[in-house]
Amino acid sequence: MEKQVMKQLHFVKTDPAGNTTILVLDPIPAEERSRMARLLMAPASVSAEQVAFADAEPPRFCDMGICMMGGEFCGNAVRSAAAWKLFDRERWQPSVPGTERISFEISCTGIEHNVHCTVQQTGQSVFDVTAEMPLPLSVERIRMEMQEIWKVRFSGITHYCCCGTFSAEEKANLVRAILNAYPMASREAAGVLFWDGTVLDPFVYVKDTDTLVNESSCGSGTAAVAACMAFRTQQSVHIDARQTGGMISGEAVWHNGKVERLQIGGPVRITAEGIAYL
Repeated sequence: MEKQVMKQLHFVKTDPAGNTTILVLDPIPAEERSRMARLLMAPASVSAEQVAFADAEPPRFCDMGICMMGGEFCGNAVRSAAAWKLFDRERWQPSVPGTERISFEISCTGIEHNVHCTVQQTGQSVFDVTAEMPLPLSVERIRMEMQEIWKVRFSGITHYCCCGTFSAEEKANLVRAILNAYPMASREAAGVLFWDGTVLDPFVYVKDTDTLVNESSCGSGTAAVAACMAFRTQQSVHIDARQTGGMISGEAVWHNGKVERLQIGGPVRITAEGIAYL
């Protein structure tokens, strides 16, 4: 019988407003990432809502590249990577927390350009991270089951913003109806977002890992809500989206009939670093 080799993975676990994220720092072949992600996310393992893998060959002019578990784009994983970069730097070049804001360029699957992030340490392992998000490729209003829904399509993920108040049963029915009505291509993700003007409840499906998670928070979902509110009101908007895991702010700048700038921000906490045995 062939002896099975145990794999050891160096990881960092972060908490961007409850959307727990594992950053795998060792290089992992693309064909193994989905399986590794499922193992790492399990409650008996490191346990998290999502997994990102360090890119062994990041683009030029990039401080860190990440590859999401299903090849999708993720705003909170980008913010986590930026927080990790400053956390790691502070171990070798310590400074007084809160005295300076550092910029990093982070690349991520699902998009072509780097994401500009600014990071400020606010506690021993807590960082305030702002990310300049990619602009939506399209924003359109659709109707389904007599509900007002805005379809916000980014490269790598499409969000469906359901505006109003919904019961748990109504949410489950809409998630099912939307995912069935709008099939995705491989290496994509879809979010179904419930926004009542104050609270955001995000459900995210990643096709390549076949996972549907009612996330504690969603960075790209917050950006999508800000974008659809800007289209809805035809003006710039700022939102503070209260989510199960905490608050994420979103800002959309409206100019000449379109969103010209999109930004999210909020705290990211480094919660663990170690070796996972799989």
